[in-house]
Amino acid sequence: MNELVKKDDNSLVSNIETGQLVKSKNFLFTNLSQRMSFSQNVLFSLALLHNDIDEDGYATSTFTKKDVERYLDIVDFKKGRSTRVIEDIEQVGTNSIVMFDEQMVTDPKNGKLKGVLIFAQYTYNQGVYHFVFNTTKIKYKDQYITPILDILRRNEVNPVVYNLDIFAKLNASGQVLYEQILLATNAGKRELVFNLEGLRSLFGLVGASMQTFGNIKLKHLVPAVEKINKFAGVGVVYKPIKEGRKITGVKIYWTLEKVKIPATEAQIKLAHELYAELTLMNAKNVEALKLQDIERCTKNDAQTIIDTAIKAKKELVKKALEKDKEAKQLEEAIKAKQDEEAVKLASIDESKEFDVLELPELETIENINEAKEEEVEEFSHLDLFFNRYPSMSIKNREAFIELSKTFDRDEALKVLELADEIKKAKKARSFNYTLKILREWADNGVKTVSQAESFYKVNYNDIQENSSTAKTKSSTKQTTSKSNVPKWSNPDYVNKLDPKIIDMLEEFHKSQGTFETPEAQAEIAQRRAEIEQGRANLEAQKQELLARLDKKCIDK
Repeated sequence: MNELVKKDDNSLVSNIETGQLVKSKNFLFTNLSQRMSFSQNVLFSLALLHNDIDEDGYATSTFTKKDVERYLDIVDFKKGRSTRVIEDIEQVGTNSIVMFDEQMVTDPKNGKLKGVLIFAQYTYNQGVYHFVFNTTKIKYKDQYITPILDILRRNEVNPVVYNLDIFAKLNASGQVLYEQILLATNAGKRELVFNLEGLRSLFGLVGASMQTFGNIKLKHLVPAVEKINKFAGVGVVYKPIKEGRKITGVKIYWTLEKVKIPATEAQIKLAHELYAELTLMNAKNVEALKLQDIERCTKNDAQTIIDTAIKAKKELVKKALEKDKEAKQLEEAIKAKQDEEAVKLASIDESKEFDVLELPELETIENINEAKEEEVEEFSHLDLFFNRYPSMSIKNREAFIELSKTFDRDEALKVLELADEIKKAKKARSFNYTLKILREWADNGVKTVSQAESFYKVNYNDIQENSSTAKTKSSTKQTTSKSNVPKWSNPDYVNKLDPKIIDMLEEFHKSQGTFETPEAQAEIAQRRAEIEQGRANLEAQKQELLARLDKKCIDK
C-alpha cells in the first residue's frame, strides 16, 4: 500500500507535494546506529517520504536529484560532485536501527540487542536515487518478523511529523532537537530536561572535548536553538541546571502554540463532518471556513477553524427552528380564522337578508315570469339601478319599484342612486337600509333628488355627493377613511365565497318553479364562477403571505 494515499480512517499521512513527512518514532535520528550530517538527514527523510509498498510487500523509494535540490541549496549537489553524492547515499543506505530489550539498559550483561539494516540496496543512476527497503524476516522473541516493513506500514498514534521545507534549513543538531520538541509537543509537554550525558547522546557527541557543558552549549546547543527559532519560530529557550556552581544539565522550553503540529486524526474527521453538515444546511461562505483544507493546518489553527464552524452550525440550527416556529404560528392563525368564520357562518339566521343573495319569502308572488314582464314594460327607466344587483331578490325589487312610484318618474332613478350611495357611505350591508331611507323621503313628500339631498342635509348634515352632481363639480370628491374593523365582526356578515350560497339559490328557484329557465341557470352559473374565482384569489394571497414570511426568515 502506498503511504502517500489517504487512508479511510483519516490518519495522518505523508504528502510529497507539500513536503510533509509522517515518520515512525523508530526512525528518529537518535535511534539510528550512525549519526548523519544535516544533508544526509534530508536525504533519509526523502527516502521515507517517497516510499512505496506493492501488493507483494516489496518496498522501494525513488526520487530525483531535482527533488533533493528542492530542499538542499548546496553547490555540491547542483554541480553533481561525485564525492558529495557518493558520501551521502552511502551513509544513508548503510544505516540501521537497533532493537534491544529493557535489560540492555538495566543489565547489559544479560540484555539482548539486534541491529537491522534499513535498506537492502541503494543506487544512483544519472540523477535518480533508488532505495530498496530491507524486507528480510528475522527472528525476534520466538517469532519471525519483517521489522522495517512493519514500521513502514504501521499507523502510530503520535508519529513525528515535520515539513521538509523547514527541516532542511536546520543544522544537524537543530534537526535532532527539533524532532524531540515535536515528539514532546504531541504528548502535551512543553519542556525537555537533559543531563550532560543526555545532551551528548542527543547530539551524538564523543571525545574528551565534549565532556563540559560549555563546549556542548557553544558548538551544538546554541546553534541548534538559533536555527530552530529562525526557521521554525517556536520560541525555544534553555536554562542550565546547576548543583552548586556546577552545571549538570539543561531545561529546554518553547512556545507550545507556535509548534507546527499538524491537525490530529480526530480534528480531521470532525472537520469533514462539519463541512458536510454545513453544506447540506446551505450555509453561506462555507468554503471560507477552510474545513476542506484542514489537513494542511496546524493543530491549533485546526481547532480555531473547527470552533468557528461549530458556532456557525449552531446559528443555522437556531434560525431554522425560529423559521419553523413562525411558519407554524402563521398556519395556526390562518386555521383559527377560518374556523372562526365557519362558526359565524353557521350561526347566521336563515331569515336574514344577505348582501350577496337575498332569498324571498315563498308567498311573495305567484308567477315570477309575469311579474318580470310587467316590470320591463312599466319600470324600464330603473334598469340602470337594478343591473348593478343582478342577484337582488324579487321581494326587494318589488319594494324598490313600489317606493319609486312616490317620486317623479324622471327623478326616480337619481333618487334611488342617491339612497344607494348613502348606504355605501354608511357601510351598510342590507338593502333594508336603502329602503328605509326611501320610505323616510316618501313619508316627507320628497319628489326629486335635490329635495332628497336638502332633506338629508338638514336632518343628518353628512350627505355624500351623488355621481351626477360630482361630475359637474371641479373639486375632488371627499374620501372616507377605511375602517380597521374586520367584516366578519358585523352580526349581519355573510361569507360571500361560501359554496352554500349556490345550494340556497338553487333551492329558491326550485321552490318558485323557475329552476329550468335560462335566466335561472345563467344566474346560478355566474354566482358559481364568482365564488370559485374569489376562493382562488384568497388561496393565492395565502401562498404569497407564506412566501414573504419564508423570505423574511432567510434574510434574518
